[in-house]
Amino acid sequence: MGIVGIGIDIVRVSRIENLLKQKKNRFTNRIFTEAERAYCERFKHRAERYAARFAAKEAARKAVSPLYLGYYNYKEIEVVRRSDGMHGIKLHGKLSALEKKDVQFVVSLTHEQDYAVAVVVAHSNGRT
Repeated sequence: MGIVGIGIDIVRVSRIENLLKQKKNRFTNRIFTEAERAYCERFKHRAERYAARFAAKEAARKAVSPLYLGYYNYKEIEVVRRSDGMHGIKLHGKLSALEKKDVQFVVSLTHEQDYAVAVVVAHSNGRT
C-alpha cells in the first residue's frame, strides 16, 4: 500500500454557524450531499458536524490533488460513516475515476469548541 496524498484542514465552527444562519440552503445544497445534510441535521450542534465534514472535503481535495488536477465540485467528495463506525470518503462524478486506480482513504475528524479539523490520507494498492 502506498500513500499517494495527504491533506489536512481546519475550519472555525462559528464561520459555518454564521453561514447556516445566513445562507443555509444555498450553502448546504452547494457543498454537501443529501446524505451528509441528513446526517448533520440530526444533531443539536449541527454546525460542528458541517464544519468537520467541510474540513474533510478540503483535506480530501488536498489528498487527491497529486492524482486529479481537473475541476470538480464539493459534492463529488462525500464524507460517509462506514459500517465499523469510522469515517470514510466516497467519490462521485469525475473523481470516481480514481476508484480504477484503487485509491482509498483514511479519515480522521475532530471538533473542539470553535474548531473542526480533518486529516485525510489517500493510499493505493494499484497503479496511480
